[in-house]
Formats: sequence, structure tokens, C-alpha cells
Amino acid sequence: MPASLSATANFAPTEVNYALRFMAGAGGVLRGPIWQTVRAGGNASAVSAVSGTGHHFVNWTDADNRVVSYSATLKFTKVTANKRLTANFK
Repeated sequence: MPASLSATANFAPTEVNYALRFMAGAGGVLRGPIWQTVRAGGNASAVSAVSGTGHHFVNWTDADNRVVSYSATLKFTKVTANKRLTANFK
């Protein structure tokens, strides 16, 4: 007759990272890390949009062309998704 056996399975959470990509539209440049990898729930580093001569900053938009912010400096907190953002100038 086999002996009784008791087993316990242990699981560790999988670390999730998200990619953030910042781009400048025509008429400006970016200051700060334009490629970032952020752990789920973590904070991204700030990126600033700087207007070129004869232009001004308008807004930041996402990959679906939705306005994300009207502030020239963008910093995400508690990141929960991949993001592709563009600074727009006029």
C-alpha cells in the first residue's frame, strides 16, 4: 500500500512591463527618455516637448489620435498599458 503524499504548489507572480514611446511631430523636439520600459503600476520619467523656432506646442496625442494632455511636460504614473505618444506643434 503506498504512503500518503501531500504536496504544495508555490507560484510567483510574473513581472509585467510596459513600453512607452514618445515622438515629436514636425516643429519641435523632445527632452527626456523617449523609449521607456516601466513595470506595471510604476511611474515613467518625464518627457518635455520643446517648440522649434516659429512653432508652439499644441498637445500630446496617443496612437488613436486622442488628446492625452495639453501640458508640454508629460509624466505617467501607475502605468497599466503600452503607450505611443506624439507631441504636436503648430
